[in-house]
Amino acid sequence: MSKVDMLQTTGWDLVRLLSPYVAGTSGSEELSLGIRSITLRIMDSIARHANPRELYLMILQTMSSISWDVDLDNLDSAVEGTVLFAVLNKMLSVVMARIKAKQLVRFMVTPIKAQWPVLTFIQGLLQAGYGDETLGSNKDIANTKKSWKEVLKVLVDVIYDFCDACVGMLSSGDILSASDSELKTEPQQRRYIVCYHILNVFDHILFVLPSNFARSYYMTRHKKYNVDSVRPGADKQSSIEIADSFGKDIIKRSMSIVAKSKFQMKEIVTVIAFNHNETFTCDDEESEDDDDTVRASNLPWPIDGVVAILATEVAVGNDEALSKATDIMPLGYSQLSLEDLLDDFGAYVVDSLNRNRGSLSYRLDKCLVILHDMLQRRGEDKLTLDDMQRTFGNLSGRQALEISAEECTWIGLFQVML
Repeated sequence: MSKVDMLQTTGWDLVRLLSPYVAGTSGSEELSLGIRSITLRIMDSIARHANPRELYLMILQTMSSISWDVDLDNLDSAVEGTVLFAVLNKMLSVVMARIKAKQLVRFMVTPIKAQWPVLTFIQGLLQAGYGDETLGSNKDIANTKKSWKEVLKVLVDVIYDFCDACVGMLSSGDILSASDSELKTEPQQRRYIVCYHILNVFDHILFVLPSNFARSYYMTRHKKYNVDSVRPGADKQSSIEIADSFGKDIIKRSMSIVAKSKFQMKEIVTVIAFNHNETFTCDDEESEDDDDTVRASNLPWPIDGVVAILATEVAVGNDEALSKATDIMPLGYSQLSLEDLLDDFGAYVVDSLNRNRGSLSYRLDKCLVILHDMLQRRGEDKLTLDDMQRTFGNLSGRQALEISAEECTWIGLFQVML
């Protein structure tokens, strides 16, 4: 029996046996590196040659055994889990591409759900690492947490690599429309679950990413900011970085994924509309998330994920250097009329703003830059709380703007500036 034949028949079972050696933490440093190197080569061969369906199940089973209930004051316990998850997720991407099935979407739902606990851990790490401070200031979690950024970077790369793999499984030209609300075909379901996953990633990572979107936008677009009586010494060249280098890398990757997936703002608005309708009309039994069926009612697209990527498009378009170094996103946001956006999407942005007030200012920053951009599209030459209340105070009778100048850092700042 050849090595390939052996891997085809028994490779799936080797995953369980080799997993403890993936981190390579046994013996001396030299021995550990050697063991890890050999283990990774074997795992790569297994992913490419073992029975894909059996291997698929074993990878998911092994992945579920990783604990993400980690004390953020001691991330050493997360290092081994992070390394193992990175290897397994890479294998999973290879295996999913090898599976031949008419209903391929059924082999995508469980792997996507397997990312959820990791996304929750990443979100917690981001919030703990950067803290609930004024925009633009960074702070390490603690002196004992020297590896938190390294762990974060590895996990973010792994999650985004998996997004890329999922986008690669989409059929070209399958953009969802209002007539697709029941998701009757397999390509529609596949499109829906992949886009759901992308937005869920943005919700947990991009939405809480430290950013200066609103302040940078305001300083660039509004002349009243550059008045000596408002801000002594200001000039037209005044600018501020919209994110740090780590944040910019995530922004670039996020926009690249959106471009590859051919996301469109019209599609987003349409799907969110039937998400809203389905959520309130489905039966309780049908809404239970107990299988791999893809329905709009049990996996609604995350609003905060939409807010995050739209805010990113607005902010990057306002940053000449970053926009030149970033893939163009064909969201078509500017092609939609302001009336359509206010009626169909503005209410959800206001809802996000209301839900996140009192939380991390980075979240509010994403909401504010969208609302400010909508105000400017309406022709406003200034931004005050009264302007926002008048425009967003009662959208379609669904959401009233509940924030006050004191509750929102940048609205309060804008009031002072004006």
